[in-house]
Formats: sequence, C-alpha cells, structure tokens
Amino acid sequence: MIKRIVDKLRIVEVKHLSMHLGSTPVELAHVCSSISRHPSQYYRWWNKCFPNGKTRPMVEVRGRLREILDRLNDLLQHVCLPEYVNGGVPGRSVLSNAMPHLNKPMLMKTDLANHFPRVSPGRVYAMFRKQQECSPEVARILTRLTTQSGGLPQGSPTSVAVSNLVTLGLSRRLRRFAEARGAVLTQYVDDYIFSGGKRLAGCKEKIISIVKQEGFKANEAKTVSVPADKEQIVTGIRVNGSQMDAPSSKVADVRKAIRRLRCELEVTGSVPTKRIKSIEGKISYIAAYNRGTGKYLRRQLDHIKTPGVRIAGREEIAG
Repeated sequence: MIKRIVDKLRIVEVKHLSMHLGSTPVELAHVCSSISRHPSQYYRWWNKCFPNGKTRPMVEVRGRLREILDRLNDLLQHVCLPEYVNGGVPGRSVLSNAMPHLNKPMLMKTDLANHFPRVSPGRVYAMFRKQQECSPEVARILTRLTTQSGGLPQGSPTSVAVSNLVTLGLSRRLRRFAEARGAVLTQYVDDYIFSGGKRLAGCKEKIISIVKQEGFKANEAKTVSVPADKEQIVTGIRVNGSQMDAPSSKVADVRKAIRRLRCELEVTGSVPTKRIKSIEGKISYIAAYNRGTGKYLRRQLDHIKTPGVRIAGREEIAG
C-alpha cells in the first residue's frame, strides 16, 4: 500500500494494483465480472429516510468486494487534495470546512444536484485514466469496482474519495472564481461554500454557469446567499460571529424534545431510554460549539432523569 502522500496514483500494471488491493489479477477480473452479472452478491440496497420525508437510495457493500474497496479507499486517501477540500479527507472535518467562513459579511452556498448517481462510469474512467495517469486496463478495473447502476453508489467506501477526485477540476475553478472576488471557498463532498464581501450575492448565476460548464448541475433551489444579519450555517455549524456556534434550529429541536419527554413522563410515568440517549447525543453536539447552552440543556434533561423517576426498560431508585 502507498504510505505517503502522492500527487497521482500512476498505476499502470494490474499486478501492482492487485498488490495494493490485497488481491490478484485473476480475482480482480472475477470480481469485476461478478459485479456486472450478479450485483446482489456484493450489494444490498436500502432507502435512507430523512425527517423531511425524503428518501435516498443507499447501498451496503458486502463480502470480498467490501474488503477490496476498503483497501482501495485507503489507497485513494493518499492522493493529495487541496486544503479547501474537506469531506472524506483524513485530518479534515466539518470544523475545517466551517472555520474559513467565520464572521463574513456574506455567505453563498450551492450543491450539486443528485450528484452521486450523476457521476457516470465514463467520467470516473476519464478521471483515473487522465487525471490520475493510470493505464487503460487499470482505469477500467477501478471504474468497475467503484461504480454501480451508472453512478457512484452512496454508501460505498470509495464513493466520497472518487467524488473528490472527479470534481477536482470544478473545485479548482470555483476556488479561482472566489479568490478573484476576494472571497474564500471550501468544499464538503458535493457542497460548496463561498464567503466574503456583499458582492457575492450577485454571483449566483455565474456560479451555476461554471458548474454547468464543468459538466455538473447545480441545485438552483439551494444556491442561496446569506448575509451576516441572517443565521449563516456551514455543514451544521453557525459561523456568524468570530467563534463557531450551534445552529438555533438544533437548540430549538432539543428544547422541544425535552418538553415532549417531560409531558410524556407526567402522563405515563416513564421515560424511554432510547429517546434519552438520542437527546444526550444532540446535546453533546451543541455543547461542542456552545458550552453554556449545552450545560443548560443537560440540566433540563437531568431534571427529568432525577433519581426516583421510572425510565422505561429499567428502574432508577433514589439512593
């Protein structure tokens, strides 16, 4: 395996690729063939449901393909990416994605519409062949391993890493566009965030045009500008001031959940343990960015969990 940061993969022989993936040329050929003929051998499809009622098709990769893709993902992680690409990159996170946008007069956000299913095998092949300078045979194998049903399968170990490489040309162009206007840009998977002066508010159509010219489609409904007098949220973090904070919507949701729990306790005399754990997790998230609000919400929840209160599934007895 590659253990150092490299600018390109540059793998030209299948035997070298198979060594990186802990496999053999014969096995890779068999797996690629089986993916096409019997995809259910390696993939389980399911729908992820969101609170707004929308669903997203996901996959769970199983068996030998999962082992190979885990190795391939580790290989792809060693390809150097610009500092403004944050999603799915070791050592980077939602924090590194949000920090450059603190305390800016204007925020502009866009994302790529239906991105993963739209990344065609042809586009993935071109990325491995031209950008990463792999041989045609290696590029074909990598494409067959990482794509399914005409796109990048969401939930596959390699999909985010492949997406980062496929969108690299677009990301660099949008970065230059931002810098020419005294702004900054960060990317988190298929989300692009610009921040800078108020003139960014007039850049919506140009940004959408650049995305289209690079062969992608911007989600126009989500391409919005947010001035500093509105709540500016970047990957779940409020960036209006000089320090990161928890979004007011997340705080409001926890307060509502605590009130609902309190009402349920008054009616039934019990508190579901699973719901308490869920609220505790949300409070921990809030406390990471706003310690005072996190402490307040914990006190409110602890009042419900005081000794003597019956919790569904177990009994808490006053000491």
